[in-house]
Amino acid sequence: MCIILKKNNLSVVQLMGYFFPEMDCFAILKIHSNTSGHDGVYTIHPNKATRRNVFCDMTTDGGGWTVS
Repeated sequence: MCIILKKNNLSVVQLMGYFFPEMDCFAILKIHSNTSGHDGVYTIHPNKATRRNVFCDMTTDGGGWTVS
């Protein structure tokens, strides 16, 4: 189960008891609805210690695709 939480302007995803900020493009799309239709480079956090800039396809088939 994936739950998106917002507290003090910080968005995190709760996944199986662990909290992560935007872990992939789909999470970014769900947390920040204004990204729909805006393809581009976004910063994701696949885990607590890692940050990556990736291209997110936010338009194809509903958006939220991480392209690497």
